[in-house]
Amino acid sequence: MKTATVNINNFVKVKLNEKGLAELQAQHTELKKVFPRISYEFTPPDVDSDGYSEFQLWALMQTFGHLMRLGDDPPFDTAIKIEVQE
Repeated sequence: MKTATVNINNFVKVKLNEKGLAELQAQHTELKKVFPRISYEFTPPDVDSDGYSEFQLWALMQTFGHLMRLGDDPPFDTAIKIEVQE
């Protein structure tokens, strides 16, 4: 088996689904309740030509970790691209 060392600051790419996009929208709405002076509206993250959005690994875990349960639908496709140093 081939392994690679991955740092939690490395970037990963995931394909968000409707559940993931809804979670990002909900988190933005909650943030605006706490900080009502936030003037910008929610915009989905950028996607590349293959439909992947980029996050630092720690941010992906922080944002979606509470939604990751065995037998439940994840907020993104389970195929994750991980940036590794060569």
